[in-house]
Amino acid sequence: MEKERNRVKFYSKNDMASGLQLKETEKVLNSYSEENHYSINDYIEFYEINIYFENDLFLLSWSENEKENYKSKALILLEATKQFWLNNIENENIISLFEEVDYGFYDSFWLLTNKFNVYKKINKQTFEKITKNNRFGVRPLLKQQNIVNFFSQKIRAYFIDNTASAEILLSFYEEAERREKEPLYFPNSLNDSDKENLILDYINYSDVNLNYIKLIVNSKTIKLSNKTKLLAKKKAKQLNDEALKDGNVLSQGVGVSISKDQKEPSNISFDKENRRLIYNYSEDYLNATKSFIGIYKNFSHLFNFINFQGCIDLVYKESEVDTLESILMRSKNEFHISFSFHRQSLISHLQIISYAKYLETHNIYIEDSLNYVVNEYLNQIFPINGLRIKFPTKETSYEEKIRSLAPELEFLIKQYQSYVENNSIDFELLEFSSEPIYYSKIKSKIKQKYVYGKGDDFSRLKYDFFSDQSSLFYTEKFKSKHKNLYELLTKEDVLYSDFKRYQTPEINYLISKNILFKSSDNFVKIHNNNLVYIISILHYQGVLNYWYYPDRVRNEILVMETNGLVFFDDSFFTQEERRYFNYYLNKKEFTNGLDLRNKYLHGSNSKSVDEHERDYYILLKLLILAIHKINEDLKLENTVNDS
Repeated sequence: MEKERNRVKFYSKNDMASGLQLKETEKVLNSYSEENHYSINDYIEFYEINIYFENDLFLLSWSENEKENYKSKALILLEATKQFWLNNIENENIISLFEEVDYGFYDSFWLLTNKFNVYKKINKQTFEKITKNNRFGVRPLLKQQNIVNFFSQKIRAYFIDNTASAEILLSFYEEAERREKEPLYFPNSLNDSDKENLILDYINYSDVNLNYIKLIVNSKTIKLSNKTKLLAKKKAKQLNDEALKDGNVLSQGVGVSISKDQKEPSNISFDKENRRLIYNYSEDYLNATKSFIGIYKNFSHLFNFINFQGCIDLVYKESEVDTLESILMRSKNEFHISFSFHRQSLISHLQIISYAKYLETHNIYIEDSLNYVVNEYLNQIFPINGLRIKFPTKETSYEEKIRSLAPELEFLIKQYQSYVENNSIDFELLEFSSEPIYYSKIKSKIKQKYVYGKGDDFSRLKYDFFSDQSSLFYTEKFKSKHKNLYELLTKEDVLYSDFKRYQTPEINYLISKNILFKSSDNFVKIHNNNLVYIISILHYQGVLNYWYYPDRVRNEILVMETNGLVFFDDSFFTQEERRYFNYYLNKKEFTNGLDLRNKYLHGSNSKSVDEHERDYYILLKLLILAIHKINEDLKLENTVNDS
């Protein structure tokens, strides 16, 4: 056999390299002879070849006879691999064989050792020597449960002696999944105390990685004491500070200004010198909207807290996370503070503070505006009767304001929940109950309010039309001029022949589903514009508010529901809005939540006055959003009832 070559290895059924791997497979199968001498890597390669055929992967150039012939040969090779493992691997030679294995083949080495029960031939002393070999990595071994159980104590000893192995524990138990994780099996003898001691060692490890330290801070699955988490939090701050001192950081800020000369209500400029986006607002416009209702509406119309379909626009949106950011390590227990979400949080925070300070120069307070909207305006416009809220006095400290306003926000939402359930607010029942609020359980007055995409077929269509990772929107004629297939097809005249051979199967699929069509002059066009439009809203916004759209769109949504592409939800908050409120107010869902409600209620908040002021304006922003959601739901109820 040829010694220096790229060996066949199976990666996944959808791997783009399968064609090249199968061409190499063809060479191996054609050159196989029982008389040849084969190495352990050859036998592992024989096993890898069989996985391709088990997954029905063949070269397009192979005839049916060739396929059957190659499959038969591959089974002969697999039997040869089995016999090699059973007859040639012993306790005395396994270390030397282990050292011959290609690094990329260790997964299969341990799999085959497990599959044919050869690990039972290895004594504990020999196994320990393997774990101390400089070629040994524990992760491939952890995929084989029987071997892990058989050598439980030795593998426990490996973890305890190798501080860096804490990264494997943290990655498996605490890291958010970017793709489906392979199962790993850890020794039962590695108990909770062992894991915590290992992680404590890792916090002080010389080659510590900040990403894993953040996983410790936000850990839930691995049982860690608050003391250990606090040490990790301090370590994370130290490592962050060191990174900032190195200067390898690109920063970009935001700012808000109120202009005496600006005519348009708002615009955005960029301060190149300070690398800041500046949100500019017209003082004339603000002066003309100083009524309580005008102030309230400015948060939706001017500051864009609420979007075109009545949803909170400040929430996390998956479509705004770029490819590089999406592959960064993060905890599965934390709220994903993407770059876009962080920027939007800063902007909205500056908007509300700047607006509050501007209004105070005119002896007007945002709280008075909100007090009027809840206690008078909503009760006058809608048949809700009795909705109420009480604000703290202006002289109260920010700390005390938060302690007063947090339960008022919760009580306001409970009042609306009571109205939805009973068509009136039952204050006696509300005062009797002390149950905590669950944002996921609050319903809208509207049935079939929100629409979400679901299933593999929906994900496939969303990817094809709107992902910048799809292979469909690049053509020789237009290069990378457009960022996705939807943009390409709506802005250019694209011939079917413009698509390469590797692209046409998916284009044909979209044509077969009547989503695209090929015209008589061979141009590819969108056929079902309503469906693609709906997918675009779901891609960019994550949710669609059903009753905001015309009949033609709503009718298509009903067809999509029948076809299993979407589902309805009649909750008051959207999924991301619920996550947004949970992130700021509690730690029910996220380990990195700000916990504004509970930490002030229990007195565990910081003593910093600046932090109190920041937290108060965050809480005020949440109240503004909740009031807008109540107003929107009541208005929509009237619209639906009138239609």
